[in-house]
Amino acid sequence: MTYNDFIQIFPEFSEFPKVRIEFYLSEADNQISENRFGKSTEFGKALFTAHYLASLDNGQRTGAGGEASKGNISNGAHGAVASKTVGSVSVSYDTASTSFDDAGYWNSTPYGKQFYDLLKRYRRMPFAVTGRASWP
Repeated sequence: MTYNDFIQIFPEFSEFPKVRIEFYLSEADNQISENRFGKSTEFGKALFTAHYLASLDNGQRTGAGGEASKGNISNGAHGAVASKTVGSVSVSYDTASTSFDDAGYWNSTPYGKQFYDLLKRYRRMPFAVTGRASWP
């Protein structure tokens, strides 16, 4: 996956520094195996990269809530509105309906949730390790 391919798929990251995007694309190459994902390997790499970039909010984080000061990458809650208040504006989301119980950090962005779903679908279990281990 190249920088240009990634930006065509996820144009919302076009204002992020190219070097940062290329760094996470390189990490995706190191961590995402075609043996595991098959034809969805490039999709997995794109979601992996998008998740980490969205988590960083382009380095524009401001205090409480972690909202970005500019840009449109949302790192906040997603899901059905569970409650709301009009005076002094308040809202809460039912994140349980859009989160995976065991996904942890991957639940923090929509890209991470999609990546985690992809991981679950392409789970190749059980793994068998053959050979002999040697200790130094």
